[in-house]
Amino acid sequence: MNRDRVVAAVVAASAFQAYEAWNEQKQRKTLAAAFEELRGICAEEDYVLDPGLREDRANALVDADIDSPL
Repeated sequence: MNRDRVVAAVVAASAFQAYEAWNEQKQRKTLAAAFEELRGICAEEDYVLDPGLREDRANALVDADIDSPL
């Protein structure tokens, strides 16, 4: 104990390995899986995401005069 808090615990090696495998699998969520989950939530809630109007903005690379010497 450290300052009245548990700082360590003894567990079976197999239980720790199972926890590590579960934790690693949980963290491997892909972007595609995240979007699929979002689509499911939107369908359940009957929600439609409105992305709004697209607006062009200045682009320094496109606007640069590439023919002029540096």
